[in-house]
Amino acid sequence: MASVPDSPKSPNLVNANSIKREIKQQQKYLSDDEILEIVSKYKVGKSTYELAAEYGCHRYTISKHLKEAGVDVSNRVARKESLVGLILQLYSEWYKPAEIAESLGISADSVRRCLKENGIELRHSSAYARR
Repeated sequence: MASVPDSPKSPNLVNANSIKREIKQQQKYLSDDEILEIVSKYKVGKSTYELAAEYGCHRYTISKHLKEAGVDVSNRVARKESLVGLILQLYSEWYKPAEIAESLGISADSVRRCLKENGIELRHSSAYARR
């Protein structure tokens, strides 16, 4: 009869708090100058996601600083005046909503919604010249 080897000793248990500390993201503290830059860039159309990537922090940190600076933070394109003007201009130059969306890094649905909210009647795809 074959003997059964002894079972291995249980591995060292790791404390849950030590794992939590290893995973925790390093906090990013933004200077007053950086916050002013962020506010300015957000107002001209950069998203919280883009700003977070640029400044090396979480989008919530960006959003929090924008709100503290009195900026209305929204993912709605219609609330970003610079984007609305650009969308209206490009659409008047016969760009398709999908083309506008791609060039601005937003969704085509956002472009269409913005156009409708500004009283623009959407053109049928057959109205565009074939390229």
